[in-house]
Amino acid sequence: MISNLNLDPKIRCLVLYEDAGWNATRISHHLDKPIRTIRDWMKKIDEGIDIFQVGFGRGRKPSIPSSKKTNIIRTTRSKPLKSSTRKLSNSYGVSVGSAFNILTEKGYTYSSVGKKRLWMKLKKMKEFYTVKIC
Repeated sequence: MISNLNLDPKIRCLVLYEDAGWNATRISHHLDKPIRTIRDWMKKIDEGIDIFQVGFGRGRKPSIPSSKKTNIIRTTRSKPLKSSTRKLSNSYGVSVGSAFNILTEKGYTYSSVGKKRLWMKLKKMKEFYTVKIC
């Protein structure tokens, strides 16, 4: 029987309701789900609504407004060399991790510049300009 299979309860409800013709109480006892849930699923099936789709407005709401995200991206585009995740987080009141996630979500890549690597780059530039002038 169906009870031995590891299927999604919504699939099992759909089969039992549409094909087997069971009523809500019987399906509720068989699936060990509240009868109100089964009746909601049955109503959606009758109306032709997909019971597998999560409705609009369900789930975790974004904690950072889209306007703030847009401003962070705009600042990064206009001043890329001055836009570190730490400065952006202080300017817009978000955490450093949130600023980093917003930027990586939009395709920006950030990596820290090591002091040694920066120092070697500046040293090479100094040598280049010293040789060029002399």
